[in-house]
Order: sequence, then structure tokens, then C-alpha cells
Amino acid sequence: MDTRTLLRLYAGCAREEISRLFLPNSCIASTAISLDVLTRYGTLARPWEVCLQVDDHAHHIDLGCSPPSSSSEVGGHLVAIVEEAFLLDASLGQLSDRYPSLDLPAVFVGELLPRGAPVRSYYEFPVRRAMLRYRVRSIDGNYRGSPDWGESPERKETVERIVRRIDAYATDHGLGPPRAAT
Repeated sequence: MDTRTLLRLYAGCAREEISRLFLPNSCIASTAISLDVLTRYGTLARPWEVCLQVDDHAHHIDLGCSPPSSSSEVGGHLVAIVEEAFLLDASLGQLSDRYPSLDLPAVFVGELLPRGAPVRSYYEFPVRRAMLRYRVRSIDGNYRGSPDWGESPERKETVERIVRRIDAYATDHGLGPPRAAT
């Protein structure tokens, strides 16, 4: 299974599974889980700290673009860069939850173009009737110190459920065996 197919399958089930045990605005847990799942398939990925701006006909929304308003916040948004070729935002659905009129996917996968070029500090993606703008921005807090980043039974359970769903779909639809599941 190639990376693009793996990401499509992941996007189809990740939000539902992550939302069972984690809050909708859990970009840290969503990214950690994404990295765990992708690692299971031998796919290289890394966290990427950003500010996300979303614009459509009725909204201008900044996510992770301002300092935290409380000590329990990290003051940023966390996504994953996959094989230096894709941006994976597994918690984008939190915006549709908060703003129901937004027409956004629950999990966003954007291809970084041109292929093979170094990752830039800014990407813009048209999505349905909106524009997503991801800009590098260091998170104010230490996300690696967050309980959502660390190992937990909930994180492990969520990873296992997502892997089972991806494997079942791949098998049922003749997509070939998933790569390097450990």
C-alpha cells in the first residue's frame, strides 16, 4: 500500500476513533496517534508546529496563532509532516465542531508541492469552499510534556483500533498487504 492510499484510509477513520477517548481539540494526541499509526506501516512522519488560518465566505479563524490564554493550553497547533511530502492534520474537524457551517474534512491531508523540495514554512490549500493556510509557528508550551503526547492505555487502544480498521479495509478491497506492520 503506498503512502497516499494509507493516508486516505487513515483519514477515513482516524477522527472517529480518536474522538472516542480524546477531546475534539486534541491536536497533540491526534498527532501523536498519527505518528504511531504511520510508524506501524513503516512510514516516516514528524510533528510540525503551526498556526492555522481558515477563511471561507463567512469566517476567518485562527487556530494556534496566539499565545495561550491559560496555563493548560500550549499556544499552537500540531500537525504531522509525512515523508516530507504530505501535511496531515488529524484534528481539523474540531473547527467544524465549533463552527458547523464550515465545510471542512474531519482529517485533512495536503500534498506538499513541488514533490521532493524541502518543506517550506507556509502552505496554502483550497478545501471545498475554504482556504487553509498553515504557517510554521513554534508552540509556546512544551507539547512533549503534555499528557496527550505521552504513552497511555488510551493512546495505545486508539492506535490499535485504527490499525485494525486500515488492515481490514485493505484486505477487503484487495489493496495488498499493508507495509511493515509491527
